[in-house]
Amino acid sequence: MQPHDRRTFLRRGLAGVGGLMVPGAATALLDACVSTASSGPPAARPRHGGSLIFATEAEINTFDTRLGAWDPTGFCYANTVYDPLFYQAADGSVQPYLARAMSANADYTEWTILLRPGISFHDGSPLDANAVKVNLDAYAHSLLTAPYFYNVQSTKVVDFLTEHLGVQK
Repeated sequence: MQPHDRRTFLRRGLAGVGGLMVPGAATALLDACVSTASSGPPAARPRHGGSLIFATEAEINTFDTRLGAWDPTGFCYANTVYDPLFYQAADGSVQPYLARAMSANADYTEWTILLRPGISFHDGSPLDANAVKVNLDAYAHSLLTAPYFYNVQSTKVVDFLTEHLGVQK
């Protein structure tokens, strides 16, 4: 038996269907379904700009994380817009992302977040400790997110890239 590539396999499988499709349409369908790996990458170079249209099963009511209770679609939207300070790795550990590090004191009542230098928001303003403080304080006072910040007593800026959280036990 001769080895076959995917294109040959699909064409022979379609021929076995008994001609349910017009041969020209079948070839067009197969060409659309087969990956371009066998024919090489397209000659055109990628270009910036344009638009992408996609469908979701629902709309979100806001991009403001203090006000919107997100479903899975909301998190899909959020992951395209926001970058987190930290993320949860596959092993369950918390890893820094926009932050460089996070540390706690011995009894876990004070936390310090150290940010990475050189990160800017879309408008060019820097991601600094003051921006983190403003957001954490807003979450602590929001009706939706305040329960998650119940134990946070205070936040303070230590320096340009360092934010300090005081937590009650």
